[in-house]
Amino acid sequence: MERNGNDNGGLPGSNTTIDSNTGNTNITNQQTNYQILITKLIEIDFNGNQINEYLLLNKWSIISNISKTVYTFIQSIQNDQCNITYTIEEINKDRDVTFAGINFKLTSGSVKMTVSIENYQYSSNLNTLQLQMKSSVNEIQTNHEMNNCNDGQIEINSAPNQDNSLNYITIKKDAKVLNGRFIDRIESDGISTFMQTVLISKSNDSIIVGMNLPHCTKKCLLDPDFSVLISPEFIDECGDNRKSWFLPVVIVAPIVFLTLIIIFVVIIIKKRFVEMYLFKSKIKQLANLKNN
Repeated sequence: MERNGNDNGGLPGSNTTIDSNTGNTNITNQQTNYQILITKLIEIDFNGNQINEYLLLNKWSIISNISKTVYTFIQSIQNDQCNITYTIEEINKDRDVTFAGINFKLTSGSVKMTVSIENYQYSSNLNTLQLQMKSSVNEIQTNHEMNNCNDGQIEINSAPNQDNSLNYITIKKDAKVLNGRFIDRIESDGISTFMQTVLISKSNDSIIVGMNLPHCTKKCLLDPDFSVLISPEFIDECGDNRKSWFLPVVIVAPIVFLTLIIIFVVIIIKKRFVEMYLFKSKIKQLANLKNN
């Protein structure tokens, strides 16, 4: 799936591309490319130790494609006993949604992901699962002129809530910001249950988060979403850099020039006043000498 979103009030729109072979999601804005991947599923015991690990990257098989805006992928683990279904939907217009009893808004151009894990066979009834996702950014070469005015270092941040669960992650580069939202709820066997999202690792250009799921007997259903926004400091054209200094210079230069003229005139007047005072003093001294 690829969508070009250029109707954005003069700001560059984002293109969303989903690889039907791998299930990888790319959101591109000018030369900045963000990638979103589901990387692994881990079974964890009561003491936080890893029991089993299933690598999910690039193993998805496509099973549905609706109007090139909704893609559904699947893969099976544990000898086909457990199915993991992964649906990606690009939001074409703003809409309000409800998931696990939480109401929130999806904005046009964002990407909504739904992951379902069914019939996982736990090693123990006390064990839980962690689903890991990776978000990264890189710069791509395009046939269009590069907008070097917005070149900037990569900034990666995460925002935990009072329960130390991540609500948001952001990756900023070249005045574009990828926002990942993780609501702290999951549907566990059809019941809304608390879910914690934690930071696994962070590098210069990527971040990996883990979504700690409860012990779901039949089905775990989770629902993160992502969007790319334009930062307020975005510069539309390199020529616009002139605007940032031209107007202040036009305003300040005459003021400085006028100030210099005033200072010069004051100095001249003061000098004349001193000279006149000294001249009068000398005349007065000569008159006194004559009288004496």
